[in-house]
Amino acid sequence: MLHLDPAAIHQSQAGGEIHCFTRAPSPIRGVDMQAANLQESTIQDEQRHAAPLERGAFGMPKPQGWPLERVTGLIAGVVVLTTLALGRLQSSRWRILTGFVGANLILNATAGWCPASVLLHRFGRVPTVAERERGHHI
Repeated sequence: MLHLDPAAIHQSQAGGEIHCFTRAPSPIRGVDMQAANLQESTIQDEQRHAAPLERGAFGMPKPQGWPLERVTGLIAGVVVLTTLALGRLQSSRWRILTGFVGANLILNATAGWCPASVLLHRFGRVPTVAERERGHHI
């Protein structure tokens, strides 16, 4: 039998009243409740037996592979450090490229893409995190 959490709140479409369900609803016609319960227990079993995340420094999860988002950050960091060094040693005009990379990092954080990520995805065939999770490799 399907049970809802006593704290589950449902706002009805008509009138905007708030109701709290504390009992299981009546069976829905055409739905096999045993199959639904079996599927729910299977999902719970999979969650319990899933491999725990490996933790690194400061308890952060260790990254798995090199998705597009990680590669983009790596390239940006290398370019920033290189152009700062060149700006100090050669010409201060190198810092223009540093500013361009910074602007692209802001664009990537706000819009979810930057020119480097588009180029890497199209020509470098680097999958995004979402594609890796879905199993869609280019």
